[in-house]
Amino acid sequence: MNKKMNKEQSDPVIDKLNTLIKITMASAFREVSKEERILILLDLGIPRKEVAEIVGTKMQYVDNVKHQAKKETKSRVKQEKGGRKSGKN
Repeated sequence: MNKKMNKEQSDPVIDKLNTLIKITMASAFREVSKEERILILLDLGIPRKEVAEIVGTKMQYVDNVKHQAKKETKSRVKQEKGGRKSGKN
């Protein structure tokens, strides 16, 4: 009784699961921008390719959002450190 699914059988199941994921994402993040959804999914450890598929965009866009967020974080940290130093003088 050890039946394995072949590719023909598993493809429709995978398609339905992907659809369920997209529906869940749409309802869970109704008020969240596409960029925020991307960052949340990446923070959860979901690979970039899957994030792109879930959000409905290209992997290059996911990379750009990730890069921009990292850049903004670095800038914010620099400003906070600079603000602390000038506040002590």
